[in-house]
Amino acid sequence: MARSPTVDTLGLVIIVFLLQPPLSFLGLGGLFVLAPPLGNAPLTIFTSIYAHASLGHLVANSVVLLVAGLAVERRTTWFRFHLYSVAVGALAGIAQWPSVG
Repeated sequence: MARSPTVDTLGLVIIVFLLQPPLSFLGLGGLFVLAPPLGNAPLTIFTSIYAHASLGHLVANSVVLLVAGLAVERRTTWFRFHLYSVAVGALAGIAQWPSVG
């Protein structure tokens, strides 16, 4: 039985959400914060895709991920699903960059 990329992504999002508070406490909260200038912490272009600011934000995005993701994953491969998710998430973060900060 094939793994669901939607469920994999949701699991990763939940893990990151649970790690954010302890990492912030340790002074590592910036690992997930996309902030200008993007060149200072380019990894955050990708890590911020999985981060959420609040439980409400997490729940809302999870519902959309489940509804859309389960439909999309039927038409593509596991790898292409994740590649698309990361690419679109990174581009969305970069597109919002002028409004960050």
